Amino acid sequence: MRIRQSLIVAAASSGIVFAACNSFNNLVTFGDSYSDDGRLNYYGAHQGNPPPAGTLQTQTTVTASGGLTWGQYVQESVPGLAFFDYAVSGAVCSNEITPRFFSLINRPFPSVIDDEIPSFQADTAGNHSLYQNRTADNTVYALWIGTNDIGFGGFLNDAQTAGTNLTTYVDCVFSVLDAIYASGGRRIVLFNLAPLHLTPMYRPQSLGGAGDNQYWGNKTLYNQTEYANKIMEYTTNVNTIFDYGVPFHALVRRRWLGASVSIYNTHQLLTDIYNDPSAYLTAPANGTDYYHHCQPTNSLKCTNAVGSNDNYIFYDELHPSNKTDSIIAQNFLDVVAGVSKYGTTYNS
Repeated sequence: MRIRQSLIVAAASSGIVFAACNSFNNLVTFGDSYSDDGRLNYYGAHQGNPPPAGTLQTQTTVTASGGLTWGQYVQESVPGLAFFDYAVSGAVCSNEITPRFFSLINRPFPSVIDDEIPSFQADTAGNHSLYQNRTADNTVYALWIGTNDIGFGGFLNDAQTAGTNLTTYVDCVFSVLDAIYASGGRRIVLFNLAPLHLTPMYRPQSLGGAGDNQYWGNKTLYNQTEYANKIMEYTTNVNTIFDYGVPFHALVRRRWLGASVSIYNTHQLLTDIYNDPSAYLTAPANGTDYYHHCQPTNSLKCTNAVGSNDNYIFYDELHPSNKTDSIIAQNFLDVVAGVSKYGTTYNS
């Protein structure tokens, strides 16, 4: 408790802010399927290679949300905003920690530190026309990664590389912030981990969760309560490390001197939607079920539930719906502006 109190004192004297100008001209995003607007499709169609330096893939309007991603909603909400999305579905922070093989490209899914950051660096280092107007003040960078790192195929079922642990993953996240900072980024938003234990993929069937599904084909062979509790423990532990680690590195160690780093508490936002869906979703609101149901052994054989995607917090077993993404986007803008209860910003 004394450490926490000292950080609060340091924040008060060193620049923790709860109000800021939300004006920005560029949004640059990194992450996984929670943010991908078509980049994995490009890798799949080009032998596992990213777009050439100076170009971005064509956006798709049907993403893992069943519609637009949160970043696309932000772009729609900010007139003239240039949006550069490097997020790749299936990505982890580093393939040195939790590699996940993708058969279509015959290698692991492109990760943030191994593929997304190098692609961004190539786009900004050369004499390209992609970034017409990027300054420290007019560009916001966002990172949302961890769903695949912590989930099934990663730490949840002990599939991480020998000798690595949750703090190794956190160190990777902070190294991504380092890379953004080294590129000139000074306005950074770190999304914390979503409440994965509430998603149908990880929620036990006894609580309305999915059984065997396209992302976890043999879930019913596991102790579902044990694994739901385990992933809740992992996500909340990591988020606590973020809550202490970001102000420590920003305010005490001055790791990102001159930058503002915000923590966006998507864990709490999604929990609030889950607990009170009628306050957020289109009626009749459904906070537990999901809209798009696919066969566990064939993700191409799918049916939709009654109503529309906007009635549901989840599009499928793992991903927020496009309605939920629109809510994430609006609160993201509030976090950037410094007026959201789901955000805390530290000025180093």
